[in-house]
Amino acid sequence: MINSLKMCCRAAKPLCLSRQMFADVGITIFAAVLPCILLFHLGTPVNRGFFCEDNELKYPYVGDTVSVVAVMGATLITPLITALLAEASRLVTSPQQDCSLVRAVRSYWAYFYGFVVLQIIIQILKLTTGELRPFFMDICQPDVMKANCSGVKNDWLLCRRTGKVNERKVHHGLHCTNDNASQGLLLEARQSFPSGHAAMAFYCSVFLTLYLEDRVTASGCRLLKLTLQAAMLIMSLWCSATRISDHNHHRRDVVVGTLLGFILAVAMFYKLTRPFLRAHDDVADTTEKHNTITNNCDVDLEIGEPETPTPLLSKNGILISSNTGMHIGPFRLQRDRTESGECI
Repeated sequence: MINSLKMCCRAAKPLCLSRQMFADVGITIFAAVLPCILLFHLGTPVNRGFFCEDNELKYPYVGDTVSVVAVMGATLITPLITALLAEASRLVTSPQQDCSLVRAVRSYWAYFYGFVVLQIIIQILKLTTGELRPFFMDICQPDVMKANCSGVKNDWLLCRRTGKVNERKVHHGLHCTNDNASQGLLLEARQSFPSGHAAMAFYCSVFLTLYLEDRVTASGCRLLKLTLQAAMLIMSLWCSATRISDHNHHRRDVVVGTLLGFILAVAMFYKLTRPFLRAHDDVADTTEKHNTITNNCDVDLEIGEPETPTPLLSKNGILISSNTGMHIGPFRLQRDRTESGECI
């Protein structure tokens, strides 16, 4: 395995352990990972108000059917295992396809880069919009009586909208009265749009569906590949649906998160992963053909005593066939490689 990896690196130097690869890793860390960490730890959502009669914010808090740790662990580990198994299967069916480890690692790097970019997009939208989750009232329990929703002006009344029947007021700066709620949960209650679970689930499932379709032939068991692809998409749909049933997101949050994951998965696969795999396969095929020609040229054609071809020309005591241009010795027939240019 180590010798195979070394041979692949020598044959595909621009693709394996090259300066470009280290540059890509550096860009991923400094331009994607670090900003993502800063957004998660230092970002604060805007203080968005609410309508007193907004029933979409009065659902009970029931927790998570699929936790954040579970969805992140699944969407980070599953693609790596899938890439390793897919490239290993190609190595079994086509032994000449070496460097499966390099292909799997580079494919996962492209996936991970897109995953971090997705987190940045989601977090920016969450912090910028500050949309309240459906369980906001249950977790925060703001003292709406102090806001005087009946129409009396006070310190928290920042905006007034006049309707046809009743006057609707948007309240900011209300203090939460629920002492049992943690500060982290109170911040989460103000970061509803878009759904991170839906975005991560569909990003993973769509990327892996495209990857399996491109890398796994499964000529003898194509139904198995289709079953795996359908299972991943169904799991993504289920994960997204739980965000609505658990009152963690509004429907629009899940729809936008799904679209974000789908679009970014297609972009990462066709712009990063597939071009690399195609270039790597082309280099491997070229190297294989070169090795085959070299091995064929290194084999001398040993035959018995040949029949004398006609007509013959004599040059310095050596018989040369005028038809084939081959030197004829007593026990060996060797083609003039220099003149034919077949093997150099």
